[in-house]
Amino acid sequence: MIGEVRDVIASLGQEAVDDIRQSAFGRLFDFDRHARLSGVILHQIIARQFTFRGIGPHKAWFRIGNESICFGKKEFCLITGLKFGTLDFDPNMVYTPREDGLWKKVFKGAQILPKHLWDMIKTSQFNDQPQVAVQVALILLAELVLIPGDVGGYVRSWVWELIDDRVAWDQFPWGKYVFQMTLHYLNKIQSPPPPPNRKTIDKVNYNFYGFPITIQVWAYEAIKELGEEYSAAPTKSDLLPRFLSPSNEEASMPYWESIDDDINSGT
Repeated sequence: MIGEVRDVIASLGQEAVDDIRQSAFGRLFDFDRHARLSGVILHQIIARQFTFRGIGPHKAWFRIGNESICFGKKEFCLITGLKFGTLDFDPNMVYTPREDGLWKKVFKGAQILPKHLWDMIKTSQFNDQPQVAVQVALILLAELVLIPGDVGGYVRSWVWELIDDRVAWDQFPWGKYVFQMTLHYLNKIQSPPPPPNRKTIDKVNYNFYGFPITIQVWAYEAIKELGEEYSAAPTKSDLLPRFLSPSNEEASMPYWESIDDDINSGT
């Protein structure tokens, strides 16, 4: 989905591309160049999760091979480039369409499914409105990639509210919100069965919302053999931060500025 949205935005011209890259989702825009979600690999990782006394509420631990590895806020932040920090905007409120906002002006305040927005942008319905196209692309990256919910759910009212203020959109701690959702659904998966030692693998079904591919990418970096087998080797031009050896440049990025305060906040 990220690649498809990127291709649509690219068709709108360089100004639209630059707008996305300067947004809160700028580094996320190239995320799919590094890995594609694999349900099989993700399940094999999840099946190796373990817990212990004092683990804390914001970390998950996995035993892979002879190594115990941790997935927490810092790993998520460096992998995605999404901002952590104080959650000043309340996404739990129900918002009504602003008279001068995107939801009301362009969509008449109607309830819209993300897939319908996708159909509209894919068929070039906003090509003569590049600013609207960028707003819709950001909504789609949020709704279909970062915080997808049950199939059939409408675009959330708080997403409509936030997209009308790009400063607020970019300052929103997307990393904190998406990480909490991802960890919540990870911990809701009740004791998935261990990987079977047989040729026929029984089908295992469970819902995992949030941004679970981050766990897969994290494992590729944390477990050298896994990364060498299934992911592209990182290059100097990669936009994806390398959390095992973050550079000084990465450590000074805006999304990293509040990570320690966020961790120390306990929320």
